[in-house]
Amino acid sequence: GNVVGSDTSDSRFMIEVIRITAPNGGETYSPGDTVPIVWTTNATKTPIDKVVLKYHLVGGTGWNLIDMIKGGNPGTYNWTIPQSLVPGDYRIKVNLFDANKNRRGADKSDGVFFIDVIGFPPPCINIPPIITIDQCPASVVNVGDALTATFTTGDLDGDTVTVTDNLGGNVSGNTWSWTASSVGSYTLILTADDGQSCNNTATASCQFDVTDPNGGGQMRLDLRDANNVVITSLPTATEGQPYNNGIPYVVNMYVTGGTGPYNLACRAKTSSTTTGIDPVLTAEDGQNGFAECTLQGTPPAAGDIDVLFKVTDSTGAKVPIVKTITVNPATL
Repeated sequence: GNVVGSDTSDSRFMIEVIRITAPNGGETYSPGDTVPIVWTTNATKTPIDKVVLKYHLVGGTGWNLIDMIKGGNPGTYNWTIPQSLVPGDYRIKVNLFDANKNRRGADKSDGVFFIDVIGFPPPCINIPPIITIDQCPASVVNVGDALTATFTTGDLDGDTVTVTDNLGGNVSGNTWSWTASSVGSYTLILTADDGQSCNNTATASCQFDVTDPNGGGQMRLDLRDANNVVITSLPTATEGQPYNNGIPYVVNMYVTGGTGPYNLACRAKTSSTTTGIDPVLTAEDGQNGFAECTLQGTPPAAGDIDVLFKVTDSTGAKVPIVKTITVNPATL
């Protein structure tokens, strides 16, 4: 028939794609609570491939990501409220996207829910203690040596500080003491504690090696130069110049005692990228306990470079020896 009249709606209307059902206003939670976020989804033009969940503090700025779910649309998500959230009114938003990143729907909670202060950690107002080690043990000591280290502690807000160590030594006043009982590389860690519930500790550390010149009566490592002379010290170096005037310096390592086969090693105790000198094992006879270590390279800066020579036998026993290369400043 003939059209005798027509009209259109005065304003737009929306076909609802998604609706958040929880939390949707009026709820109260605490930091640490697990909150089920629940939403329903109607038919969409293309399948939902990604769900993005966010939260917003009323009066704050922007929306903060909770999580991004890929590969589907589960309709529910368990959100553990972070301990860092401050008390206040919050809303939840859920965005739906298809595989081509087109947004197919979005909704946010109709009303606000409240996060209260229960479970919210109080701010920490404690100033941590201070500890510095004034004198460490020597970098290389022998089995049986009585070692000491001195330290200084402080606390800016006047708390009483106690100091403990990780090696089972004795701490008295500002002195740590310990008797070296077995070979190995050790790190002494002194921990200062002011007894408060937060920001209450500080640490300082030293590193040293314990050797046994007699190999514990079983194993010994000898270092000799190319002329078979016992090495008491390594040649000095000059920053920016080839070590030993560019002539490779060879250290011969000989093992006596212990149980073969042996594993011998040599390396700079600090990173070769900063020392510039790279100790390289250029020959090794682990069965007979011999190795040749070659030192070469160019140190970039003045200072001390510790070189570790070490043998480990088949039982796991080991003898480390540390020699120091002194790097002198370059002169114009």
